[in-house]
Amino acid sequence: MYTYLIIGASGSIGSNLVNDLLARPADQVKAVRAFDVDEYGLWKLQNEHKNGRLRLMLGDVRNRERLEMAMRGADIVIHLAAYKNLDLTEYSVFDCVDVNVNGAQNVVEAAFKQKPKKALLISSDKAANPSTLYGHTKAIQEKYYLWGAKVNDDCKFSVARLVNVLYTRGAFNDVWQYEQKTRGVVTLTHQDMKRYFITMDKCCEFIFRCLDIMSGGEVFIPKCKEVAMIDVMKNLGYDKFVISEPRFGEKLTEELYSSHERDRVKDDGSMFVIK
Repeated sequence: MYTYLIIGASGSIGSNLVNDLLARPADQVKAVRAFDVDEYGLWKLQNEHKNGRLRLMLGDVRNRERLEMAMRGADIVIHLAAYKNLDLTEYSVFDCVDVNVNGAQNVVEAAFKQKPKKALLISSDKAANPSTLYGHTKAIQEKYYLWGAKVNDDCKFSVARLVNVLYTRGAFNDVWQYEQKTRGVVTLTHQDMKRYFITMDKCCEFIFRCLDIMSGGEVFIPKCKEVAMIDVMKNLGYDKFVISEPRFGEKLTEELYSSHERDRVKDDGSMFVIK
């Protein structure tokens, strides 16, 4: 019987994790603490779940004392909170670093003090060989967690390095829907652009699988097929599109792991594991 703390609980992935955990029996999930700076998002969770096991916690990862209060007595910590938009983060450097980097440090330090059993960082394939500020901050987040696994015996720290999750808030589908509605034509930044994708259901299954098997110090990466974005666009019925140009730091293809990690990658069936 575990108490879960989800940091960044009102986002697309976080809210789905809340749903999945509250669907489990009480003898498996004692409580779910939903921590987020988004007041409206927490209000939505409250209205969607009339469940006494859900605890809503308004707070900010930049406030370590608040994190320590939220983490007290928690068994499992899932850290999702981050600024993610490539364009906004590139020109909001101080805020991006404050939330993503300093926030991760605060979570790790709070875990040192409160001693949950496990703390799992939800990272991104953009951390593997970063070309943007966002990617670099995710890489540093990973370093914090992997360092925590080396120097602390009370809490197991690991990383789940995700690929693009389909139909998350602010993802390409939101952009294309808005462009189709307002302009009648959608934009693709390069005709050869490719990405790895995972569905929300598979994403949540992957995260819970990581929690089940983690022993500390691992980077878990889901096995996914690389897909051409122009094929995604056509399959979704967007026949009218224009080719623009890649955004600053945007790659034509993403990497699941870096060259210096390659020798440590192990194939574990449905995922890659780096340790």
